[in-house]
Amino acid sequence: EGGNKNPLNEAETIAILYAIGQTGRFGISAIDILRKYLSHPHTEVQSYALWALGRVGLPTFGSVEEALILDLE
Repeated sequence: EGGNKNPLNEAETIAILYAIGQTGRFGISAIDILRKYLSHPHTEVQSYALWALGRVGLPTFGSVEEALILDLE
């Protein structure tokens, strides 16, 4: 019983990504987490991560497109 090792299911992950996106600019500290989910195996999770990134803004990269290009490199 060294802690909960069960990962979040897809619906829970989407709910969290949605909640972060709803915070708008207040979710800026979650950018690294959101970027991680751009490569999630489920496309719906990827879509919500991308949406949330657009909502919180990307001052580090300037745009969602630039962040995606950097993730692909």
